[in-house]
Amino acid sequence: MPVEIKTTKEIHPKIYAYTTPTVTSNEGWIKIGYTERDVTQRIKEQTHTAHIATDVLWTGDAAYTEEPDKGKTFKDHDFHHFLSFHDVE
Repeated sequence: MPVEIKTTKEIHPKIYAYTTPTVTSNEGWIKIGYTERDVTQRIKEQTHTAHIATDVLWTGDAAYTEEPDKGKTFKDHDFHHFLSFHDVE
């Protein structure tokens, strides 16, 4: 019986943003992240050991929605660059 080996894996990258309202030293900060896994699980990995409460602002597909790059994916550092380019701090 032949063995089928998958050499690729389809991913559905996500981008997300959250705040940590109980961490006063981070007041006004928004954490923007990227994951190829479940967003809720990824945020939990980043915050649960310190018992930090989070407020998820939004999640979405990490893919361009307009031409010329429609359907291409991007990462969080690309989004950070976009925000900096448009003078968003």
